[in-house]
Amino acid sequence: MSIAKNVYNGKTYFNVSDVGTMRQKEAENLSELKNEPRVFSLGDPDLEVFNAFPKWIQEKIVGNLEYKGSKLELLLEGKNSEPDEEAVEEEEENINTDNNPY
Repeated sequence: MSIAKNVYNGKTYFNVSDVGTMRQKEAENLSELKNEPRVFSLGDPDLEVFNAFPKWIQEKIVGNLEYKGSKLELLLEGKNSEPDEEAVEEEEENINTDNNPY
């Protein structure tokens, strides 16, 4: 993992800039994990995993661009976890791609 040091408005921040695989020699010298590893996917959300996150991480997940209409949004609202295809298609039609360089 690479860390980047950034200074913004007089404050110093350290941000993850790259994540890669560890060399075998380094991996062999690691201690055992202290916490149970968790994997969360917005496409196949697990509410137990989501609810175990701190509030600030939950807010980051809910605030992302892919949240609206996602299975997670439906689960949190107590609805069926399958998104409304009509609503998804309508939202996709409303996306403005005129300024998209890709």
